[in-house]
Amino acid sequence: MTTEFRPNEFVFGDKIGFAAWQVGHARQHLRYLGVLAARSPPVILADIPLFRVGETKLEIATWFETHYFNVHLPLRQYAPIGGGSNFSYVDLSNPSEFYDFINNHNAEHQLLDQVFGL
Repeated sequence: MTTEFRPNEFVFGDKIGFAAWQVGHARQHLRYLGVLAARSPPVILADIPLFRVGETKLEIATWFETHYFNVHLPLRQYAPIGGGSNFSYVDLSNPSEFYDFINNHNAEHQLLDQVFGL
């Protein structure tokens, strides 16, 4: 299986690049769910909508909190990748926090890809 998630192909302020990242990222999470569901016995995790981070501070904060607590923490139970980063709140308007999140999150996805054979 290959990935269409291209995590480092955009820069801060690139709205189109970030939108493409969001779609690829969400689709990669769907792949993780598929890998787990194909196990015997199957592991069924909730399919949390991740396709759009949002625009307002509340939407963004909700996405980050949901993404961290309801998606990554459950995945870590089935992928021995260590603690990973807590990205439950990131200020996407701050370039430093934006890049910290992107880089740390992409690193975690690379580990998940290896564990799940993607």
